[in-house]
Amino acid sequence: NTAFGFMLPILAGFIAMAIGDRPALAVGLVGGMIAANGKSGFLGALLAGFLAGYIVLLLKKMCSKFPQSLEGIKPTLIYPLVGIFLVGVLMVFIFNPLIGLVNTGLSNMLTSLADKNLLALLGLILGAMMAIDMGGPINKAAYVFGSGMLSTAADLVSAGASQSDAAVQACYISMAAVMIGGMVPPMGIALACKLFPKKFTKAERGSAVSNFVMGCSFITEGAIPFAAADPLHVIPCTLVGAGVAGALSAAFKCTLMAPHGGIFVFATVGHPLFYILSWVIGSVVTCLLLGLIKKNVAEE
Repeated sequence: NTAFGFMLPILAGFIAMAIGDRPALAVGLVGGMIAANGKSGFLGALLAGFLAGYIVLLLKKMCSKFPQSLEGIKPTLIYPLVGIFLVGVLMVFIFNPLIGLVNTGLSNMLTSLADKNLLALLGLILGAMMAIDMGGPINKAAYVFGSGMLSTAADLVSAGASQSDAAVQACYISMAAVMIGGMVPPMGIALACKLFPKKFTKAERGSAVSNFVMGCSFITEGAIPFAAADPLHVIPCTLVGAGVAGALSAAFKCTLMAPHGGIFVFATVGHPLFYILSWVIGSVVTCLLLGLIKKNVAEE
């Protein structure tokens, strides 16, 4: 938890530094931490990084007419102090609340689908949501919904329902779709690194094994560096593959009674062979789409 806690601030910080040079690093780090603490996750950190970088560029332009005697205080005082203040105000009062509203709307929509027993469609949406922002608010909305459904199942059983009742099974099917959706992006990317090496840098190819392990462990965040480097090509591929896996898992009526764990909790999965098949198909779909639409990279 401590290690992954660094991920969003560092992501935002180095995005900011790539835009506004070293004075933007601290501004981006703080923006990323605000995004993490404000539950806006990966998308919030991505936004904070770009905001910080361009705010520092704006400050540089505004301060370009300062006298030479004040040159030394610009990178050590003006850029970080004013930049952090502006990013903080924008994130706390505008962007974190907006992303929170999106989160609430998504949760309400998912609850409605579950109530109407549209399980395959629910599985498709839950799986896709897990792969859009890799640990951000959309991902968290799906995960919180899935784990909340486990609590609902426990309440139903306590009230006298059997484990085989349709309402209880729907709860477990939802959690299964959530977990498989989160396992697809790292696994699909790991496969693509091996099958389409020209689409990835040497450093990215070197992380294929770690992404394989993360995929098996239901750690979707392994896909974040790839999504941050090329979001327009990577995110659609992970979204489609995870959605396919979630839909198949729900269609096969695969169930999951644990809120986390990846392959280490497969003993609690109902119809485990179909579950593995759904995972493999979703990962292969992501892999093939990456090979199809991602551009070759030029090695430095």
